Amino acid sequence: TTAITTVDKNKLSLNFKAKNYLCCALSKKEFSRVSACKSAKEMWDKLQITYEETDKVKQTMIDILVSQYEQFEMLQNENITTMYNRFSSIVVESLIQGEHRLRGSYSFLSNIVEPLNDLVDHKISEEGEDEQLLELQRIYSKLLI
Repeated sequence: TTAITTVDKNKLSLNFKAKNYLCCALSKKEFSRVSACKSAKEMWDKLQITYEETDKVKQTMIDILVSQYEQFEMLQNENITTMYNRFSSIVVESLIQGEHRLRGSYSFLSNIVEPLNDLVDHKISEEGEDEQLLELQRIYSKLLI
């Protein structure tokens, strides 16, 4: 028989602790994926493969988000809140993916402001010379400059 050395005991103990920590942090579904693994390293590698995106997938996702950003327009019959939420989700997701070129870029403004300007013009003609709407129109026209 082979005797287990103190170093081996320490390695086994550390592996057990690491596996225990991982198992406690996992849901039942995730646990079932890795429960047969013999080492914490094997568990970790399997979880990484399952949940980490490859560089190619990540770059494709960034390309899609940049395209959505560049082609962003207010949809017909879309209210301002919905438009803003849709736009914000594109920007936030791009930042999460590590794409920072969109931050500080204002090329999208003409796609957003023109429909808003038309909306303000329409409202003014419907409701007369309402001061708040005139102020909105002034703000939007300054954004176009």
